[in-house]
Order: sequence, then C-alpha cells, then structure tokens
Amino acid sequence: MDSTQHWLNKNGDLVGESNASTIATDKIPLYTPIVDEMGHVVGNDTLTITLPYGFKTISNNGVGSETTNMETGTDDIVAENTQDTLTINSHDKWIRLASNATADTLTIAHEIHSITDTALTKNFNDNNSGDTFTATDVANDIAGHITANQNHTYTLPYSWK
Repeated sequence: MDSTQHWLNKNGDLVGESNASTIATDKIPLYTPIVDEMGHVVGNDTLTITLPYGFKTISNNGVGSETTNMETGTDDIVAENTQDTLTINSHDKWIRLASNATADTLTIAHEIHSITDTALTKNFNDNNSGDTFTATDVANDIAGHITANQNHTYTLPYSWK
C-alpha cells in the first residue's frame, strides 16, 4: 500500500431516536461532526436547538362552587416552557367540565335541572282561603335564564265572597 493511501473502514450510519416528551429541558444539544472530503471527522460543532413553548397537559377542576359572578379578564395565556400545563376551571356550580384523556377532548356543559311545572291551585270558595293570593312573575333572557323573579300579592275585591 502506498504511504499516501489508507484504508477506509466505514461503519454503518447510526440513527438515534429520543422521545421528546420525556426531555426535562427546552434545549437539546445536537453534536454535528465536521467531515473532510475523505470522510474524516476533522472537527465538531454543537448546535443547540431550543424547543418551542407549548402545553403538554390541559387539566380542569370539573365543577366550581361559586354562586357569584367572577371577574372577567382578557389576558393572553402563554406557555412558559416546553411542557407547560393549562388549567381550565369552572368558576361556578352551573358550568361542568369533563375531560377525556383517551379521546383528547374537553367538554363544557351547562348544568341542567328539571323544572317543576305543575300548576298550583287555590280554592277561593273555602271560607278560610282569605282575600289575597300571591303570583310569581318570571322574566327570561333569550337563553332561557331567569333574569327576574318577582312575587305579586293580589288582594281580591271586598265583594268577592
């Protein structure tokens, strides 16, 4: 063999794999060899990749317990690291949250109650019934929420009986 030649003992290229969801940092150093025309490693460089911030976990509280209005806000929610947690809370007891990790879904629902719509009666022919009765006036918004609930007491005329 000539002194200007040497044998090339090429090894197979290696391909590595890493599960990025287990990385505990937002920076990944990548070793990059510098290779000459003959395939010799003549140097190296380390390139550091910074991963984008994002939410790895979205959690919720299921149902809140408040019975008062909450303060509103318009702040942007921004992930502070590559695997941040976003928590979605129900403020009051009428909003229900249900998450399904298998289906990657979050369902938001309004609590539903059945309404008693049985008519009540009062017999004014009874001598003990009195000369007044109370009726309730209820006002609703277009979503069906009660916006006013006011009782009115009506007094019957003296000549009723």
